[in-house]
Amino acid sequence: MQGSAAPVLGPIVAASDALAPGVPGDLTVAFTDTNASETHTASASIDDACPSAPPVVREVRGNGEVNLRHTFCQAGSFTVRVKVTDRAGNATEVHRMLSVGDGSASASASSARALRTLAQ
Repeated sequence: MQGSAAPVLGPIVAASDALAPGVPGDLTVAFTDTNASETHTASASIDDACPSAPPVVREVRGNGEVNLRHTFCQAGSFTVRVKVTDRAGNATEVHRMLSVGDGSASASASSARALRTLAQ
């Protein structure tokens, strides 16, 4: 299908804002293609040096989503890249920086909220 446009990707969305090492995190990217009969593949990379299962593509008539489950093995800031390619070879890539906490920051925030509630 030479001449078809590349798929259009939305942002990478994390199912939870509280990503932590050792806990699986789900990431999703929605996409659309002007050619409703096009099929797609996806690849993903995360620069945390931890193994990851390949992404899963689900699509119907030019609209779809890429789902990725990843377990971060350490705290820090990491770049997630997702690339969607149609069968004609047209591709689009999106990326997002994710912060993976060690749990202490969110625990401190929860404790501070609890103390404010008790003081009221």
